[in-house]
Amino acid sequence: AHGGWVASVGAAILVFVAARCPLETIEARSNLFRGMPGAETDLYTWIRDKTSNDATFLCPPGLERFRFASQRPIVVDWKAVPYAKNDIIEWYRRLEDVSGHRGFHTRDEIVAGYDGLDRARLDSLREKYRLSYAVVGRGKDGQLGRPVVYSNGQFVVIDLR
Repeated sequence: AHGGWVASVGAAILVFVAARCPLETIEARSNLFRGMPGAETDLYTWIRDKTSNDATFLCPPGLERFRFASQRPIVVDWKAVPYAKNDIIEWYRRLEDVSGHRGFHTRDEIVAGYDGLDRARLDSLREKYRLSYAVVGRGKDGQLGRPVVYSNGQFVVIDLR
């Protein structure tokens, strides 16, 4: 009778020890435990503190936490895929618009296309989506010809109002 009890306790200890390593790895990798990278956190803080709640943002589609962390409306991101057929088509078209790629196949194509944003596409997107601001990578703002209202080591916010 004691053998079964000892085996159960031993198994429980082994499960705890085996589970502890993956849990520690999750804790080390998850932004729920350690927060987001500094430049992203600073960007989202500035947006929440310095822009109106109804300001619409064009943001890099690879910044998958943007909508949640900034608490502002965006044109589109890669992560938030809708479920309804018509909404999926609209999501896909928006990704085509922001990337400048028709018929894309990968996330990398979308990200690279957004990184190649030029003044003409920015102006077109501004009109189509009634944008207030655009977020681009640092150094990408010079060719866009719009005032910079915020920058940090990684991101620049351009005023489109």
